[in-house]
Amino acid sequence: MRNQSCARFKRTIAQLTAVLVAITIVLVAREVLAKQRPASDPRMRQIRTVFIKGNNEAAVNARKELEWWTCYQLANSETKADAVLEVASDPSHREAVNFTLTTAGGDLIWSWTSQSGGALIFGPDYDPGISVMRGLKRLQKDAWPEMKAHFRGVDRSACPQASEPENVATPGAASPPKAAAQGAANATKEIKLGMTIADVEKTLGAPATKVDLGEKLLYKYKDMTVEFRDGKVADVR
Repeated sequence: MRNQSCARFKRTIAQLTAVLVAITIVLVAREVLAKQRPASDPRMRQIRTVFIKGNNEAAVNARKELEWWTCYQLANSETKADAVLEVASDPSHREAVNFTLTTAGGDLIWSWTSQSGGALIFGPDYDPGISVMRGLKRLQKDAWPEMKAHFRGVDRSACPQASEPENVATPGAASPPKAAAQGAANATKEIKLGMTIADVEKTLGAPATKVDLGEKLLYKYKDMTVEFRDGKVADVR
């Protein structure tokens, strides 16, 4: 009896070792492939607004998390966006989420398949949200590798602004009079946390775009985005 128990114990150890070795090989292979990826398309840095295309759980998660993990701003219309991010997941393999980013002209400039490995543990009930998070963090890393997204998300104060595309203005050139006047006008319009929607509209007027994400409402103006939660200003960027 003791010999049989020892034999079963040894087989269990051998099986666990084999599984750990296989997982290690997969992780190392992914890391190697990631390092061998070609350089990112520089047009990714010129994009400011993104429309997320897809009618699935992963796409819904991506709409909620895009502005948390990336410098891109969510657009509620494909025609008003600089680019389209299509998010698709395979119902039979929900942890695999496919991302493709195309310009307004239809050029494919970035793609990625994100897998977290969670479905191996949690089975068909696995939530693909982790795969979406990893995909968005990869998108941010490929567009702006110098910026790091921590557990609190990306530091949006360091992100390029929608009204200030990179590498467009000539260094040392004066700002257009209209843009300078607009900046001076907005400087006198202070939006404070806790203000109501009516207060903001009274101060800034109607927004260029409204994005209703359920738990939060975004008012997008030319030079800022105001986030409301429960009808009051929760963030200004």
